[in-house]
Amino acid sequence: MINDILLRDITSDDIELEEKYHQEYLKCKEQGNCPTCANFKTNNIFIEDDELTLYEDNLFRVFLERNARKSGHVIIIVKDHYEDISEMPISLAEPFHRITNITISALKEVLGALKVYLVTMCDGGPNHLHFQLIPRYEGEPHGSKVFVTPRRRIKKDMEVISSLKEYIRKATSN
Repeated sequence: MINDILLRDITSDDIELEEKYHQEYLKCKEQGNCPTCANFKTNNIFIEDDELTLYEDNLFRVFLERNARKSGHVIIIVKDHYEDISEMPISLAEPFHRITNITISALKEVLGALKVYLVTMCDGGPNHLHFQLIPRYEGEPHGSKVFVTPRRRIKKDMEVISSLKEYIRKATSN
């Protein structure tokens, strides 16, 4: 099935590694610090994997979610700190819309997604504005059921990931 192309089941090793990083995340939040901002400086809050980064510039980082709900589940992080979308300046709207549209087109072209949902759920503080792109594939239910699909771990199919990166690279260089 196309919607499983980048997914695998979560293993006990995955859970153990996540727990280690989760402790750093909790410490950061308990100190009143933004875990995402701290991670940009230290790389010890979230499991970073450059192979999963599809695009990055001075405004955004776009990457495949490690604990994905669907194959092609993407996170777009705004690099500057904003608690939620109401704080994001209008000046970021055009570049955000551009990279979002390019990424959605890549998911449709490379993975065969029929639709791609755009979601932001920045709850609990301190938080850092980020957006999720969650694809829907042929034969899957429509609407909010996509948002509660059980998470699975990303499988590193470098051919597919490289195709996504290349699509985005070409589109952003125009």
